[in-house]
Amino acid sequence: MVDARQVYSKAARTLGFVALLLAACLPPFAAATQSPPAGADAHKGAAWSSHSRTSLTVLVVGESARAQSLGILGYERDTTPQLKKQDGLIAFSDVLSCGTQTAVSLPCMFSSKARKDFADGPQQGLLDMIHRAGVQVLWWDNQAGCAGACDAATVRDLSHLSEPNLCAAGQCQDEILLQGLQPFIDHLRQDTVLVLHLRGSAGPDYYRRYPKAYEHFTPVCHNQALDQCSHVSLVNAYDNSLVYTDHVLSTLIDLLRANQAQVDTAMLYMSDHGESLGEYNQFLHGAPWPLAPDQQKHVPLLAWFSEGYKRTFSVDTHCLQQERNRPLSQDYLFHSMLGLLQLDTGAYDPQLDLFAGCRAPAMEGAWVSGS
Repeated sequence: MVDARQVYSKAARTLGFVALLLAACLPPFAAATQSPPAGADAHKGAAWSSHSRTSLTVLVVGESARAQSLGILGYERDTTPQLKKQDGLIAFSDVLSCGTQTAVSLPCMFSSKARKDFADGPQQGLLDMIHRAGVQVLWWDNQAGCAGACDAATVRDLSHLSEPNLCAAGQCQDEILLQGLQPFIDHLRQDTVLVLHLRGSAGPDYYRRYPKAYEHFTPVCHNQALDQCSHVSLVNAYDNSLVYTDHVLSTLIDLLRANQAQVDTAMLYMSDHGESLGEYNQFLHGAPWPLAPDQQKHVPLLAWFSEGYKRTFSVDTHCLQQERNRPLSQDYLFHSMLGLLQLDTGAYDPQLDLFAGCRAPAMEGAWVSGS
């Protein structure tokens, strides 16, 4: 009589041997069937076939700028005297950050993941996809790096130059990022996304974030133990740093506007997170996001587009002005940049594209200077 257990055991050994043999033979096939990384399919959309001019999209990443302290967003102090005069500037008033410190916010805002799903670690980001689609990606840094957000970009660290008018004691003012921009534009021959990473309003030594000429509010706190300063002097120092950021951004817009006859130009500015200046007895930033006060999470988002850029990329700025008060967050940056640049990928979500509802009808013909 046949022992069923012996038959079963022999069959199991045979099947196990076959499984091992298949496993040894099939790694190339298995690797080929793995899901590609998000955004691996990124490419220029059909609209690019009608582009006739080189484009330069400048994305400025701010540091520790809180929305409630910008004059252009309703602050009682005029901390944005130059930006408020910029024709065509759009200032979005209700934007939340992804984190409350650079190490979290920076990679998160460039990630395809929303804040609630974001986790530290390597992942495909916005600049990876833009680069993969065939657009040049550059990162000019006046900070302490990009926390992995710029791995796909060509990086220039300008934070430790020895330019006497802008640099001292091992750090440079943010205008250092603009110094080589005009020669760069003069020789620009390919569509480019340029990220400028500001030192901005990094504390606690806010008084070092701006040249003396931008010290509009006094007295100023010079103590890095912020709780030892009067609240007025602390706010004065911080606000002066925003006055200088206002100058840097306005100078950038002027330069982009001056070159719009040759290049389609645009600027977006978004701060990585906000800042506490003693409210609720909190200073600086870095509080756990669910418990952080609004001052650390509410950030500015500004946008400006040249006439040629609006035509080429079908941007309706009148519509955007009407939408400037809608609730947004840094979750929108990834998808909005892909949509703005007319790049196609399965990773794109139109529901998180702030430009999606403000597409201008396609316009025939190239933009003409003076039109």
